Amino acid sequence: MVTLWSAFGEKWGLDFTKKLLNNNPRWVSGNTNAQNLVATGEMLMVCPTGHGTWYRYVKDQPGAPLAAVFPEGPIATDRDMLLTPIKGAAHPNAALLLTGWIGGKGVTYMRTGRESIFHPNSELGAQVKRMGREIKVQPWEILLEEEKYERRILEIWGFPKAKN
Repeated sequence: MVTLWSAFGEKWGLDFTKKLLNNNPRWVSGNTNAQNLVATGEMLMVCPTGHGTWYRYVKDQPGAPLAAVFPEGPIATDRDMLLTPIKGAAHPNAALLLTGWIGGKGVTYMRTGRESIFHPNSELGAQVKRMGREIKVQPWEILLEEEKYERRILEIWGFPKAKN
C-alpha cells in the first residue's frame, strides 16, 4: 500500500485505502496463503500483492487458476530488492560480485518473479517492457518513513495498535 501511495500521492493513497475498507475485505496473513485461498475459490482476489508471490505460485503449479493484473496507469514498485554489502561484512567484495552478477546475467537464472522490472532479460522486466508503461519507484524519503505511512493505513483499517 505504501508503494501505491508513493506512486499516486497522499490524497489518492488515503482514498484507495478507504475504498478497500468499504469493500469489507477479508484480512489474510501472508501472500502465499492468500494465493492458495484464491486458487481454491475461497477468495475472489488479492489486493494489493506483489508479483513475485503470484509468479512463484503459478510456476510451481502450472494450470493454477490465477493471473496477475497490472491496473491502468503507472506501474508502482518499491525498493524491496535492494542489494548492497552490509557495512562491516566479512567478505564485501564477494557481496559486490554477487550483486553485479544478479544485476547482469544472474537475474535470468534466478526466476523468482521478484527480479528487476528494469532488466529486459527477466520475465517481469520483459512483461513491463511490452506494456510500455511508466514505472514509478518508491522515493527514498518514503522508504525512510515507511512505518509512518503504514501506521496511517492501519489506523484507517482499524487494526489494533501494538502494545510494545
